[in-house]
Amino acid sequence: RQELDRYGFTATESILNEWNPEFFERTQAFHAAKIAGMMLAMHQQRVDQMEFYTGDLNSYGSLFHPMDHSVTREYYTFVAFNQLYRLGSAIGTTTAGEDLYALAATDGIQKAAMIANVTKEKRVVALEGIPTQKIKLQWIDEDRIWEEEWRQLDGTVRLPAAAVVVLSWKE
Repeated sequence: RQELDRYGFTATESILNEWNPEFFERTQAFHAAKIAGMMLAMHQQRVDQMEFYTGDLNSYGSLFHPMDHSVTREYYTFVAFNQLYRLGSAIGTTTAGEDLYALAATDGIQKAAMIANVTKEKRVVALEGIPTQKIKLQWIDEDRIWEEEWRQLDGTVRLPAAAVVVLSWKE
């Protein structure tokens, strides 16, 4: 986006077509985390269209298991991102750390934050602006595929390796 703007193409759409990182790790937690990280990074960089390849049932598809057609972890990364999208307004979000991505959104009452740990290491993430009251967490990682839990946070969230979490609360 910055290069287009720099050369005067400020009204030109930025489109990333047919992206699917680490395709050969599909159905695995790392692939789901990588997809989530890319989605969060593309949103932060003002990519106008993110055209994922592919969501259908062909041999390159990543949203459905190739053998039994059940939904995969990757499918739920799109469900997670959609939760933020439906809230309508992005909230300024920053991360400190390599391969750690975050985005938050609100509708004025409900708030949510999505965090992706795109490493093979556990991470402890300090949270600012997220209340310490009991909030909802929805997980995608090696052991969980869109599992929900309610937890009181202490100002941090502990992310497993290759994980995605959505935190939701009301203001």
